[in-house]
Amino acid sequence: MPVDGSATSTLVMAALATELTCTALVLKFGNAIPSWGQVVLGAGVVAAFVTVMITALRGYRMEQESPAWLSVEPEGLRVLDRNSRPATFLPHHQISSLELRKVPVGALLIGISNGRRLGIRLRLLDTAEDALRLADEIRARIAALPEGADQLEALDKRNAAGARVASAWPHLTCVVVLILTAVAALQMGLAATDGEWLIALGANSGEKILQGEFWRPWTAGLIHLGFLHIAMNASGLLLTGFLIEHLLGSARFGLLLGLSSLVGCIASAWALPTQTGAGASAGITGAIGAWVGLHLWRREELPASARLSMPDLVALLVVIAAGDFLLPQMGHIAHLGGFLAGLALIPLLVHRVPLHELSQRVPAAIHRAALFVGLTYAAALASILVAALRLV
Repeated sequence: MPVDGSATSTLVMAALATELTCTALVLKFGNAIPSWGQVVLGAGVVAAFVTVMITALRGYRMEQESPAWLSVEPEGLRVLDRNSRPATFLPHHQISSLELRKVPVGALLIGISNGRRLGIRLRLLDTAEDALRLADEIRARIAALPEGADQLEALDKRNAAGARVASAWPHLTCVVVLILTAVAALQMGLAATDGEWLIALGANSGEKILQGEFWRPWTAGLIHLGFLHIAMNASGLLLTGFLIEHLLGSARFGLLLGLSSLVGCIASAWALPTQTGAGASAGITGAIGAWVGLHLWRREELPASARLSMPDLVALLVVIAAGDFLLPQMGHIAHLGGFLAGLALIPLLVHRVPLHELSQRVPAAIHRAALFVGLTYAAALASILVAALRLV
């Protein structure tokens, strides 16, 4: 049966594997990597990210063929793949979503309750209208089930959430990535990517915080250790933004990102007061923690394009944990603090609001909190610029 794993799983695993590999190279060879080498590695990270993003947007693996034949029967779908294996039967009650995607490759995506999905390419149908008629026929079969009305209601809600995930670029995420990239470019222009230069710009340091420099958990999340570091974190932020910002809305996602980064930096400063740290990775792991939380508390509302099967979810957490423990130079305390913050925040951010309505229903308290956190980071950015002027 031509049903692949969630495209989100492919995207996450490939991006994380690329990031961990490049991080290992930097940590192993350190300053032996010249500037041009860091640029090449960073370009590789970005290229890998673009590749896996295209894979995810297609809705199925690139090498996966669509079914050669599909029949809608009263009790379910009978599917025959191109390898002439015996036809597979998919009961209607296991169908969780029906999404018509037009770009980059047209397909009718049939989500299945276990988090997997079946992609029927539109080129195998005569027109997009044929896909709509096929979807309507499947919906009619579902409606005839004893609990068909409830299944269709849940299906429509997941489709609405899935349409947002596949719609436009996540605007807040793109703005944050541009800001982080601009700050990193300023650092590289000043050659301020290590040692005392990082401390002068606002890198995280428990000792400095205890001396009264309380702003460091904010500024540390905005500066990076070089081109490769910003390339990895920018790709990770775009990855999580595509998944989470469209689900939560910009206000909730911004609040989640800012608070997770703060908690991660504070935890790292408290646990490792003599260590210097920097980077936006605590916020990224906070977004991953929120995504895990959505699987725990709102799994049934997640669209197929943003949902992992439980084995894939466990594998994701194992990859992240293995990276932190096998590469102890990484900010594992900051990552853990950010992850737990995101996991704890998500029940509060989505409390009593259906997942498909999160973008439209934003309480005034969340708006105010997001604005306040945003202003504190704007002040941190101004602090970095002032420090940079002093270094010139």
